Amino acid sequence: MLVILLLAAVLRMGAPGVSEFKRDEANLSQLALDLARGRSFPLLGIGSSVGLPNAPVSVYLFAIPFFLSSDPTLATLFVGLLNVIGVGMTWALARRYYGPAAALTAALLYAVSPWGVIFSRKIWAQDLLPPFVIATLASGLLGFIEGKRWAQFVHLPLLALTLQIHYGAFVLLPLTALMIAFGRRRLTRAFVWSVALLIALALPFAAGLIQAGFAHPEQVARVLSSGSNPHAIVVSGDAIHLAALTVAGTEIHSLAGPVAFQQYLASVPDAYPIFNLIAWAVLLSGAWLAIRSLRCRDARAPVDGVMVAWLAIPPLVFTVTWTAPFPHYMIPMMPAAYIVLGAGVARVLGLPHPVFASPPAPLHRSGEGSQSALSCAQTMTKVMRLVAIVAILAVAALQVWLTVTLFGFLDAHDTPGGFGTPLHVLLDVRGAILNEHPGDVLVIGEGDTPPYDETSTVWRVLLDGLPSVRFVNATRMFVLPDHAAVYVGSAQYQAVIGQRLPDMPRLFPTRPGADPLAIWRLDADAVRNHLQPASAVNVTDGRLANGVTLRRVQFIERGDGLTIRTWWRIERTANEPNVLFSVFNHIVDGDGKKWGQIDGPFWLGRYWRQGDTIVQEFNVSLGEGHPPLAQLWLRTGMYTYDGARFYGIDVLDANGAPAGQTIIMPLR
Repeated sequence: MLVILLLAAVLRMGAPGVSEFKRDEANLSQLALDLARGRSFPLLGIGSSVGLPNAPVSVYLFAIPFFLSSDPTLATLFVGLLNVIGVGMTWALARRYYGPAAALTAALLYAVSPWGVIFSRKIWAQDLLPPFVIATLASGLLGFIEGKRWAQFVHLPLLALTLQIHYGAFVLLPLTALMIAFGRRRLTRAFVWSVALLIALALPFAAGLIQAGFAHPEQVARVLSSGSNPHAIVVSGDAIHLAALTVAGTEIHSLAGPVAFQQYLASVPDAYPIFNLIAWAVLLSGAWLAIRSLRCRDARAPVDGVMVAWLAIPPLVFTVTWTAPFPHYMIPMMPAAYIVLGAGVARVLGLPHPVFASPPAPLHRSGEGSQSALSCAQTMTKVMRLVAIVAILAVAALQVWLTVTLFGFLDAHDTPGGFGTPLHVLLDVRGAILNEHPGDVLVIGEGDTPPYDETSTVWRVLLDGLPSVRFVNATRMFVLPDHAAVYVGSAQYQAVIGQRLPDMPRLFPTRPGADPLAIWRLDADAVRNHLQPASAVNVTDGRLANGVTLRRVQFIERGDGLTIRTWWRIERTANEPNVLFSVFNHIVDGDGKKWGQIDGPFWLGRYWRQGDTIVQEFNVSLGEGHPPLAQLWLRTGMYTYDGARFYGIDVLDANGAPAGQTIIMPLR
C-alpha cells in the first residue's frame, strides 16, 4: 500500500509547476491570501456557474498553505496531498467492507486514474472534495450501519463542510438519507446533538448570503435563472458518458484543446478501448452489488446498497439537463467506482472477505473425486488471480504512461483553448519582478478589472504584497508614469510598448508557438521625448473637473478616416476611484454637423497616480463627402454613466470655474 501511496503522490504532487493558474484559481487564491494575511474574513467564496456564490469553506482550507507562502505552488501541493490522503482513505474503506484484495485494487486504480490525477493538480474548490466525500460516507456507514456513536456525531458536520466546499457535493444528500433509513433503529442522542454543530458550521455562509441580498427565495431564483444560458430541460445521456470517461480515464486529450489534441494522440498508443474496459467492469460490479444488496440479508447488504447508490446518483441527477454537466461533477463518485470494481474483482477471484461480511460458502465434496475437483478448481483460481493481477498492473502502467506523457505534452506545446500557461512560467516572471524590488508595476493585458479579466486577476495574486500593482488594458491605452516602473505582459504588446520605451524587454519563453511573457523597465527620464512627438498639438484649455487634463493631441490621416492620439495627464488621484469615465470624440464641421464619432472607456480611477500620462488612440471613420480636414474640428471630453443617466464632466477655465463640457480644436 505504501508503494501505491507513493505512486499517487508522484502523479499528483510531482512537477507542481505544470499546472494551470487562470482566473478561477487566482480569484480563489486571492480570497485565501486576504484571509491568511488578515485583510478580510470572507463569508462567501468565488462565484459559481449556477449564479450563486460558493460557500467560503474552500477559501478557509486554502488559507492554510497561503498562510505559509504567497507562492501558489504550495497551495497546489496542498491539493495534491489531500488527494493522496483520499487514495489512502479509499483503500481503508474498501478493506473494511470488501477485504484487502478489493482495497488494493481500488487504491491502485484510483491512484493512477488519469482524471483522478487531473482533478488533483490545481487550485480548484472541487479538487478538494475526495477526502471529505470519503470521510462523509465512511462516517455514515460507521455511524448508521454499524451504530458507532462518534461517527453519528461527526457525519452531519462533515456533510455540511463537504457541501460547502463545492456545490457538486449535493449528491451526498440522498446518500445520507439512505444511510439514516438503513440505520434508523440505531440512532442515538449523538446524532441529535450533531444537528447543532451542523447549524454552527453553516452560519458563516448563511450570513454571507443574507449580507449579499440572498435572503429571499425570489432573489435566489432570479440569480439561478441568470447563471447559465437558457436551455431545454430534457433527459440526456451526457452525464452517464462523462461518468464513464472519468472512471475509465479516456478523453484526457481534451486538456490539449481543440487545436493540439490530435498531436498529443499521435504521440501515444490508442489505449482508450482498453481503458473503457474499466468502465464496463465498474458497471458489471455495480450490477452484482445491487443484486446482492436486494437478495442478501447479511450485515453487508446495506453497505452494498450505499456503494451502488454512491456510484449511481451523481450521473443520474445530471441526466436531466437542469444544468450543463461537466467532468468535474463526477469527482464525488470516483472513489465509489474503484471500490465497487475492487469488490467485484475480489468476488470473481474468490479472494478473502473481511469478518464484517459473510464468508463465501466453501467448495467441498466427499471422496477422492471431490479432492481432484477441488485441486483443479484451486489451480484455475490461481491462474485467474495471476491473469487479473497482470491485467490490472498493465492497465495501471498504461494509464501512468499516458498521464505523464500528457502533462509533458502540455508543458512543451502551445494548447490554445485548452491547458493554460504552466504555473512555473508565471513564477519565473514573478521571481524576476520581485528581484527588481519595484515601487510600481503596471500589468499590460486585454483587461484591467480583477476579478473579471484573466490577466489582471492572475497577476494581482502573483504580485500580492508589492507596494503598487496597477492594470492597463493595452487594447485601449498606454500609461506612462512620471517615475520608475516595471511593465509586465505578453510580448505581443511589444509593438505598442516599444514605441514608448527605449529599452528592449526581457523575454520569458512560455511554450513553443505561444507568445513569450516580457518585462520592461521604465526610467522616469527615458520617456520625455516620447511624450512630445513633433506633430502633436498642445492643448491649453483641456483641464477637466475630475482631475484629468488633456495635454496634447495628434491627428494622423488614414485612408478612410482619422487616427486621434491623445495624451491625458492625471493631476490628482480620483475622488471616486470606482467610477468609470469614458472619452468621446466627435468630428464636426464649422456648422456643427457631425462627420464621425467614436467613444471609449478611460482608465479606471482606482489606478490613477498624480503625474501619470495616459495615451489613447481612436480610429474614427469619416462619412462620405466629408470636408477637407482643414475644415473639420474635434470635440472631445469625458462623461460617466451611473446606470440610469449620463453625466458630462465639466471643462474648467484658468480660474477653475466650469466652462462647458467640451474641448474644441481644429484638425489642422
